[in-house]
Amino acid sequence: VYVMPNSFGPLKGPFVKKIAYSALSKCKIISSRETLSQKTIEEQLGLEIENYPDLAFELPKAMLDKNSVFEKYYLPNNRKLVAITMRPYRFPRSDNPELAYITFKNEMSFFIEWLYNRGYMPVIVEHTLAVNTHENDGDCIRDVISKIDKEQYRFISDLKYDCQDLKCIYSYCQYIVGTRFHSLIFAFGSNVPGIAISYTGNKAIGIMHDMGLDDYVVDISEVTAQLLEEKFNRLVRNEDIVKEKIVHYRNEALERRKMLIKACSK
Repeated sequence: VYVMPNSFGPLKGPFVKKIAYSALSKCKIISSRETLSQKTIEEQLGLEIENYPDLAFELPKAMLDKNSVFEKYYLPNNRKLVAITMRPYRFPRSDNPELAYITFKNEMSFFIEWLYNRGYMPVIVEHTLAVNTHENDGDCIRDVISKIDKEQYRFISDLKYDCQDLKCIYSYCQYIVGTRFHSLIFAFGSNVPGIAISYTGNKAIGIMHDMGLDDYVVDISEVTAQLLEEKFNRLVRNEDIVKEKIVHYRNEALERRKMLIKACSK
């Protein structure tokens, strides 16, 4: 068993560490995709593992016809496009999870309206489509856009799109605010800067930390339109610096990917 770059932890609850150790210690290769997970496995399980960036950074993107995509979704050429991904979430740490979820959706709708009023075009992408309501992004998105004038956003949803198609679509945007972290990784793969909304585990916090982008992460339980506006304004002001960090990380990711291939080939 070869565990490709993934995130681990936090390891909580009865017997979790024992079960994790029992499984992972038998693997030929275990690799993390960010240093927080690497530290978790080494400190909590005593297993030494290597860290390699998420393989999706170098996923090839589809060659969709840009004009056709812009025509299909009525994307404007006179506004900068801001990709946005959202997902359902149960808010397990909240005293009132149902209210917390409603608040999150309301704040996202306020932020989307703010983006439009500032001259941007919010492009909401249904990144994950699933039968399970908890995993289907459309359920959250439709609640959010029901509160917004249809002229103030564009909605991209297509069952036929695969990961390479989505990566191509994100590349057409100038910025991204992503809850689905692979939407950010796809965007970063085209040097599109963005803000991560972190909802569980180490992946968003860990990868953004490794990229030197800690200032552009918001915990989902702390999301407010005002906080996202502040983060977005900072992103725009520091756009060139952020892009430099993305390019630097991607170059490192390419070299680390080669090292992973060599490790597996042994």
